Amino acid sequence: MNDNIDYATMIEIPVSTAEITVKKPRLFKRKRHEALKQELIDKVNEEETVEEISEPACEFADTVEITTKKQQKKKVRDKKFSFDVITAQVAVIIVLALTIMLTSIFWKDSGINTLIRSVFANDAKAVADTTYSEFTPQIPSSANVTLESGIMTFAGGSVYSLCDGKVTKVAENAGKYDITIQYSPSFTALISGAEYAYYGAGESVYKALPVCYSSSGVKMCLYNDGKLLTDYIIDNGKIVWQS
Repeated sequence: MNDNIDYATMIEIPVSTAEITVKKPRLFKRKRHEALKQELIDKVNEEETVEEISEPACEFADTVEITTKKQQKKKVRDKKFSFDVITAQVAVIIVLALTIMLTSIFWKDSGINTLIRSVFANDAKAVADTTYSEFTPQIPSSANVTLESGIMTFAGGSVYSLCDGKVTKVAENAGKYDITIQYSPSFTALISGAEYAYYGAGESVYKALPVCYSSSGVKMCLYNDGKLLTDYIIDNGKIVWQS
C-alpha cells in the first residue's frame, strides 16, 4: 500500500487517503450477558435446593404426625384399660358385700353371723366372767392394815386402790368422804372415812397411785354384787381368796 502511494506521488497522480477506525464492542454487553447467565443458573440451583429441602421436611412432618397419633391412641387404650380394671374391682366388692348381706339376712347360721355372735359373746362373757376371785389384789407393803369380819382397817396415811378400776361415787359423810371403786360389774370396794379424795366420780384409778388420804385411818370393804366379801385373808401383803 505504501509502495503504491509512493509511486503515485512520483508520477504526480492525485491521491486521496482515508483512515478507517474500527470501534471495539462495549464490554458491558458481554458482562451483562454473563451476569444474566449466572443469575439464571443461581435461580435454577436455588429452586432445586428448595425442592430437596421441602421433600425431607414433608416426610419428617408426616412421621411426627403418625407418631403423635400412635401415642394418643396408646394413651386412650391405657386409660380405658385402667378404667376397666377399677370398674371390675368395684363390681367385685359390691357383689361380695351384697352376698354377705343377703347371707346374713336369710341364713342365720352362716359363717359371718357365727363369727359376729362369737365375737360379741366373748366380749360379754369376758365382762360377765370377771368375778372377784379372778383378781389378785395386793395391799401396799408399807400399809399397816388389819382384817376383821371382811373389814380392813388402814392406819393413817395414803390409801391405794387394790386393783385398777374406776371411781363410781364420792359421797361426803360427817365431814369425811366415802369412795366407791368398781373393778368389774360385780366386784367393788368401798373406802370410808377419808379426809381427802384425790379422784372424782368417773375417773380411773390405778393400784400404783394413792386414792385418798386420812390422818386418823380409813376402813375398806369388798363387795360382790353388793354382798360383803368375808372369805379371804391377807398373806404377805396380798389378798388370798378362801373359796
